[in-house]
Amino acid sequence: MPTRLSAGSKINWAVSLIAICACLGLTSCGGGGGAGAGVAPGTTAPITPDVPPPVSIPSTPTNVVAVGATSSQVDLTWTASTGDVPVTGYNIFRNGAAIPVATVGIVTDYQDTGLTPSTNYSYRIQAINALGNRSSLSTAADATTLVDNQIPTLPTNLTALAVSPVQINLSWTAATDDTAVTGYRIYRGPTLIATLGNVLSYQNTGLTASTTYSYTVEALDSAGNASGPSLPAGATTPATADTQAPTVPTNLVATAVSSVQIDLSWTAATDNAAVTNYRIFRAGVLIATVGNVVSYQNAGLTPSTNYSYTVQALDAAGNPSGQSAPDAATTQGDAQAPTTPTNLTATAISPVQVNLSWTAATDNVGVTGYRVYRGGVLNATLGNVLTYQNSGLTASTLYSYSVEAFDAAGNPSAQTAPATATTPAASGNISLSLVPGRTAGVAPLSVFFDATGTTAPTLTTRPFHDIEYQWNFGDPLGSPVLGTTWSTGSRPGSSSRNLAKGPVTAHVFERPGTYTVTLSARHGANTAATTTTITVTDPNTVFAGTLTACFSNNTDFTGCPTGANQVTTSNFITVTNAAATTSARRLLMRRGHTFTVSGNSGRISVQGPGILGAFGPATSPIPVVRALTNNAIVQTSSSTVINPIPFGDWRIMDMELDGGGFPLSAVEAIGEGIRETLLRLYIHDVAMCISDSVPLLDIFNAGVNSGHEIWDQKTMQDVTCLRASSNGAVQGTRRLAFLGNYLSDMSNLAHLHRMGFVVKGVVSNNTYRNQAANGAHVKFHGPLFTSTGVDGAPGGTGSVSELTVLSDNLFSGGPNPGNIMVHLGPTNAQRDERVRDVIFERNWFRSGAGTLLPLLIEGDNITIRNNLCDTTGAPGPVCINARVNGAEPPHSNIRIYHNVGYNASPVSFTFISLQAGISNVIVQNNLASAPFGSGTILGINGATGVVPQNNLFTNVPGFVGTMFPGVQFGAAADFIAGAGRDVGLTFPLGPPVFEDFFGSLRPINGNADIGISEQ
Repeated sequence: MPTRLSAGSKINWAVSLIAICACLGLTSCGGGGGAGAGVAPGTTAPITPDVPPPVSIPSTPTNVVAVGATSSQVDLTWTASTGDVPVTGYNIFRNGAAIPVATVGIVTDYQDTGLTPSTNYSYRIQAINALGNRSSLSTAADATTLVDNQIPTLPTNLTALAVSPVQINLSWTAATDDTAVTGYRIYRGPTLIATLGNVLSYQNTGLTASTTYSYTVEALDSAGNASGPSLPAGATTPATADTQAPTVPTNLVATAVSSVQIDLSWTAATDNAAVTNYRIFRAGVLIATVGNVVSYQNAGLTPSTNYSYTVQALDAAGNPSGQSAPDAATTQGDAQAPTTPTNLTATAISPVQVNLSWTAATDNVGVTGYRVYRGGVLNATLGNVLTYQNSGLTASTLYSYSVEAFDAAGNPSAQTAPATATTPAASGNISLSLVPGRTAGVAPLSVFFDATGTTAPTLTTRPFHDIEYQWNFGDPLGSPVLGTTWSTGSRPGSSSRNLAKGPVTAHVFERPGTYTVTLSARHGANTAATTTTITVTDPNTVFAGTLTACFSNNTDFTGCPTGANQVTTSNFITVTNAAATTSARRLLMRRGHTFTVSGNSGRISVQGPGILGAFGPATSPIPVVRALTNNAIVQTSSSTVINPIPFGDWRIMDMELDGGGFPLSAVEAIGEGIRETLLRLYIHDVAMCISDSVPLLDIFNAGVNSGHEIWDQKTMQDVTCLRASSNGAVQGTRRLAFLGNYLSDMSNLAHLHRMGFVVKGVVSNNTYRNQAANGAHVKFHGPLFTSTGVDGAPGGTGSVSELTVLSDNLFSGGPNPGNIMVHLGPTNAQRDERVRDVIFERNWFRSGAGTLLPLLIEGDNITIRNNLCDTTGAPGPVCINARVNGAEPPHSNIRIYHNVGYNASPVSFTFISLQAGISNVIVQNNLASAPFGSGTILGINGATGVVPQNNLFTNVPGFVGTMFPGVQFGAAADFIAGAGRDVGLTFPLGPPVFEDFFGSLRPINGNADIGISEQ
């Protein structure tokens, strides 16, 4: 039976309900029947027997959604509950708990904070109304907090205070974190010495008196994320009361063991604390400080010479003993001459060069060098090498050579039997000049090859432009062609790294060995060939033992070379500092690990050869170096490095450089140097990927560190540069190799690749895409012509950028407006920055919606040949434009051969435009088409001395590829000239062009076909 309320209970129910209604501002409270609503004032309403007033329950919240917003927060939303009594709030329950984690008001969202990263949480919502009644729990909604990838901020204000000879106290200001800082790591130098909780001080005890210590601190959060090191703080412990000097070393004995070495030994000194070092004096002059040893070998002496020595002991406090009693010895006499070199061979390889080789001599001490005689007259004195290239000779001339060896004592061997060679005739032929930037070094070895000294006086006055140069590096197993050159199907027969074309080129030899490099050349029926030898040594030999250091951010040193130092650190500055603080010259970071740099740059300013790279399984990703503050990631050289003692010969390779969006450079040359190789780097989110700042050297020269010159022999190969907020690569160097790189997506008024001073260069097989608004893919200009600073080096006032080949590059435009893809000429109309002797060949322009002009020429002696220019969809109606910009003088001698232009938009298309101030221009065998528009092959707008011949413009497609209205062609092969348009001239107005866009020789049938393809 139903439970019945007593009369008193019924009255209490009624009174309570009336009171609640009054509180809620209700004018009527029905008691359970229609009669109650009409009771007259002053009367008592009848109470329905046995029926309690209804209990008002809010509806259950619906559509509950939980989203992991951060590593420590989940955001909740739901649809509001309803009921006949207003809802006044909600309870939030987490993970099935009986007690809510929060009670909120009339809202439909909640942020649950202070959670654990990477953790799943389940939530239910319950509504509450004004009566305090609660709804049922909602359906559960689950969410997982995000992984905590956010690192804490750097600890600041680190202070180190030496409080005794054996203790330094540290303190710092707390770091912050999106979740919470849970602890700190203390580093002394590169070594982790303590891991602490969330405290702000540390006492480092057990130190050595009179010693300087440097500390950094990094913060940790609960996910193990580390902030990276703070700015360092250092302190020097005070001296102890140790003023007692060691005893004097005794029994010093000097023994001559050869003609060039004396060995010393002595009896150890003693000290009240400890002897730590010995000083070696020769004839009263300090020559060495050694550790706590009792022997020393003094090498490199002169035969038959007397030397006197003393020794002095030192203790840890720096107290010196007296010097020992002296002892002397006389080096042995070296009267034995080396044996005579054998197998001398002389080979004439060109009208101007004879190459020599021989078998090594031997000696009782050691052969130190060779002298080469030509016709009985000393021609050259060499080091301990076995080859010599005698250049600058005369054609059709017999030359006789002999060679003698000598040792450290100066003893000469007998001269070899003579070897002769006759240089070939040069009349009407090509006299090749092959100059390698170097002939030997450690792998990977980048070598710049220069044939610009080649002459052919009876054939051409422009051998740089008019002779076809082909190179075979003898390295078929070397670096493969990576994805940074032509993509599959875009260009049949993509370039091989073992082959190259042009009067200047470069190659990176990645394997040890001896390579024979062959240069061949042709001009019509005239051919020539020559060779040189490059010797590449094994880095495991050159950097054996502690000359290599391996760095890991844990204890995994898998793949570290045997005998190398092993350092546990995640601090990139510790890595680069090893070059200056130790003898290590190969610095290898563990693949798959991340290293950070903050506060300062990782700087390398010691002379190479050296390698900054990676170790570990090849299947692991390259190490990541991540910037945490606004500084360059890697700096090479130094403002105080000045010729003739240059910095250089470093290889920076196989790593990812992450700028983190900071306005910094990834690799920055801060001073001058020679031979720097950047190989297989992945650089992104920086201001500049590469910065070789000529203006910065100008600033140095105007200050106390004057005398700087620009870099020489820089190589950048297989480097990816993405999302730079300024220029991608900025370079100034005497000899530049820029090979197989990929540059894309600049975000400011900048260029993908800016070359401000190049004396000789090769820029080949690169992909450039989507430059910034009003920027260029390639900006190539000279130094300020009237400058006498570094801008004018090496010739002072009057220097230009010149003798450069830009070939086999892909330029792909993007949507950003106002772009000139390639600009050969001054920065602006106010600057006289001259360019001359540039070859631009076999390049492919694919315009974008923002491309204003593919190629702008403002220079002299420029050759444009075998290029493909597709301007479909671009706002600019011209492909090639030659003009005078303003401050520079008029330009002349421009040759435009065998190019193809195409535009599938309904526009008026001018393939080539020649402006006022341009003279002596040959335009020959070019083909252009605008199938849905109109136009012309050539627009002459004030230029003089223009000679056009056998050029064709057509509204008919005339190409092999299948044409669809308004669709841009995709593959280069689509632009092969169709039937009836494949016969051009055999260059009555200019030199032959020996290869087409696809590498086929011209001509095949006696005539050089029109356009980029020889059929």
